[in-house]
Amino acid sequence: MCEMHDSPWHGHIGVKKTRKAVEQLYTWLFLIEDVEQYVRTCPCCQHNKSTNQKPANLLQPLPVPTRKWASVSMYLITALPETPEHTEAHGVTPEYTETHGVCTPYKTPQSSRANTTL
Repeated sequence: MCEMHDSPWHGHIGVKKTRKAVEQLYTWLFLIEDVEQYVRTCPCCQHNKSTNQKPANLLQPLPVPTRKWASVSMYLITALPETPEHTEAHGVTPEYTETHGVCTPYKTPQSSRANTTL
């Protein structure tokens, strides 16, 4: 089966053609199922298989917020050098209608809890 499917002369020809090639020389119980499974799990076929999904669309921009704090997100910046106040993480909340945001420092013991509660 490997010789019928993987060889350069046959070139990963798919389930139907591999089954027909194997059936010309060999026969055994569950031949069809074995060939189907072999071709489905062939690493080369899986890597080079064309996709059956429609192409992804272009990214669409988010709508512009109409009032302050209408759109909020949160960025947690961790593993920063420790400061004299023992802060090593900062949470940044940008506000999209203004040119500023809110920056909240987290102290060392609280920073691990901040990851789970935010």
